[in-house]
Amino acid sequence: MALGILIGRDSAEEKIGPVYGATGDFVKKFDKRFGSLACRELTGYDPSNPVQLKLMAVKKVKEKTCAGLMEWAVDELEQYLPKSGPG
Repeated sequence: MALGILIGRDSAEEKIGPVYGATGDFVKKFDKRFGSLACRELTGYDPSNPVQLKLMAVKKVKEKTCAGLMEWAVDELEQYLPKSGPG
């Protein structure tokens, strides 16, 4: 979604290819870096299971694991921010 906002099209006449390409690249980098795209594989817990979801909270998985994944993602997305020039 963030890539769509940053580099997506503003009208139906614009090509959608650039955002698809950037998204594909981002997903490949994430998977290569962390070995998976699936939450349960990244965290070791299944958040769709209520018991495991509670365990995630008790073990502070968001703080210990998810925050680092998000930090990496934000750093990667920074390259798509508009460059501010002088003035």
